[in-house]
Amino acid sequence: MDDRVFDASEALFGAPPAEVAETEFLRLIAVLIAPATFDLQGDERALRARVGRIERLLANDCAPLDHGDVWLEGCRSTAE
Repeated sequence: MDDRVFDASEALFGAPPAEVAETEFLRLIAVLIAPATFDLQGDERALRARVGRIERLLANDCAPLDHGDVWLEGCRSTAE
């Protein structure tokens, strides 16, 4: 895993990625696609939505639209 992920985890959550709560870990993963787009320290709707899409993907409740669906539009909920 990239050192920046470890650094961010330590700075934001006070622990390495392997030791943070699942939600905190998913927030770290969610921002990898566009770090400047999301605010890890706030309660941003866009970040919550992206984490929700990742959670649905991990639960096999959805699938990406295709190999280029890096934003997981295929996992977007109707509430987004």
